[in-house]
Amino acid sequence: MEFVNLQPLQTNYKVKEGQELRYSFTQHSSVGNTGEFEIVDPCIIEFKEKIVDYKLKIDESAGEIRPTGGDEARATFIFVAKKKGKTKLKIKQLFRGAVIEEYVMKVVVE
Repeated sequence: MEFVNLQPLQTNYKVKEGQELRYSFTQHSSVGNTGEFEIVDPCIIEFKEKIVDYKLKIDESAGEIRPTGGDEARATFIFVAKKKGKTKLKIKQLFRGAVIEEYVMKVVVE
């Protein structure tokens, strides 16, 4: 089953039971760029996992793969549609603990 990529400016989603929803963002924890979420009704959709893909480069001189930009990464929250119903998912972009952007997405599971 295909997954749904959640977008910051799209507010309404219709998905099927069992379908995955994914939200990706830039994370740079050492400077304070992080993200968090809130599910209004976790019986409808639930958090599955967070995947963090760090930026890497190959260091030619040492023949090693090393991080670039410290801990800068692409983070992805993965959610699963558990049962039919409606809920809201709130995604927050944080900088040093303060919310700089918040997106509210209405999710209908059919």
